[in-house]
Amino acid sequence: MAVTKKPKPGVKNIQKKAAAEKATKEAEKAEKATKEAEKAEKAKYRQKKKRAKAQVADLRTTQTADINAIRTLINTETKGEVAQPVTQKPVIIIPTGILSMDIAIANMGLVGGRVLDIFGWEQSGKTLTCLTIAGYIQRCTKIDNQDNVIPRVAAFLDAEGTFDMLFAASAGVNIDNLILVQSTPDRILSGEDYFDIMVLLIQQGVDYIIVDSCPALTPAQVLMKGVGQGQKATNASLMSEGLQKITAYLNASGQSLVHFINQKRGVPMAQMFQPSEKETGGNALKFYSSYRFEVVSFDDIMSKVLLTNGSYIEKKVGVTSRIEIIKNKTAPTPPPMTGKKYHFEYDIYFEPFVNEEGLEFNRGVDIVKDYVDTGLRLGVIKQSSSWFKFGSLKCNGKSEMIQQLRRQPEVMNQIRDEVFAAISPTASSSDDIEEEQTQAAG
Repeated sequence: MAVTKKPKPGVKNIQKKAAAEKATKEAEKAEKATKEAEKAEKAKYRQKKKRAKAQVADLRTTQTADINAIRTLINTETKGEVAQPVTQKPVIIIPTGILSMDIAIANMGLVGGRVLDIFGWEQSGKTLTCLTIAGYIQRCTKIDNQDNVIPRVAAFLDAEGTFDMLFAASAGVNIDNLILVQSTPDRILSGEDYFDIMVLLIQQGVDYIIVDSCPALTPAQVLMKGVGQGQKATNASLMSEGLQKITAYLNASGQSLVHFINQKRGVPMAQMFQPSEKETGGNALKFYSSYRFEVVSFDDIMSKVLLTNGSYIEKKVGVTSRIEIIKNKTAPTPPPMTGKKYHFEYDIYFEPFVNEEGLEFNRGVDIVKDYVDTGLRLGVIKQSSSWFKFGSLKCNGKSEMIQQLRRQPEVMNQIRDEVFAAISPTASSSDDIEEEQTQAAG
């Protein structure tokens, strides 16, 4: 039978005492380390505070009131002439050719280097309005770097793929002086590609860029992934990033205009006091645009149209569109027309036609009627009963006045000059607006 040895008396007490001493030493060591860490932290804080005081002292000694020295320092650090003496920056004014619009935006035209937004429901005349403006801008001239007089250039970014050459030409666009960008079977353009092309066009000094349209700017990830596999709000994110980029280039150039055509959508299940309709593409375009125009189709235009067989048929040839200026960052927004909620209106024809009186009408905005309506509103064209008079031109009835101006388009330049003189006695003539306008805007 095995015999178990019992521990000697006092061994357990010795082991406990040794363990307690060891624990005490470790605790003292930890406490010492904690105190040393606190001491080091306090020393670090005192050193940091001392350096901060030294920096403040250095700042006080280096501060200067020499503005030229500060400008030089900024230009040196940025490697460019970004800090220059404050001067009145010349502003490029580009007339639209639509007299009522030029008057309503209060600068006799659009200020260069800006983003524009025109939106509304379908068949309200948004694209035709932009094409009419493009045609007029193409007929204007500018001076290049070699002091040569050259025509202005327009571009059409056809993201929808619906551009038609004959359609644009009948609206007054010079096809030979138009840059058309659209997808091809060999190259499908994404929304990012279109924004990169906008930057390139701005750098090359293109004057008027139409983007048709915001909903058609498809993000690259939507093109690469399957339907329903992409993230939400990709179009809004694209518009936000793209507008951030082109705005920087527009501000630097101060010349180009980028005109976005946008659409409206109904808001399902809209609550009380909430808007029942909204624009596509998020909110970025609202903030980055300097001009925002809402187009509302008010009334259909019916006319007897000459057919190829020589007979006439009455049909819808266009609409009367009312425009409300939602935003204008270049000048105070004028009050609406008397007794109206909109700022101006004009007729838009969807097709060229010949009426029963033998007068030819082009596709786009009816510029002649717009001139007459604007001249009457500002008192440049005088009306006495049914008689209308401007200078030596006297007509019985408004329609007769419009017909006479169609036959004598040179009189329209006189109306435009007198309208500008009526709203601003010191304003230049319509031929010199672009070169001589230096009024600060926005």
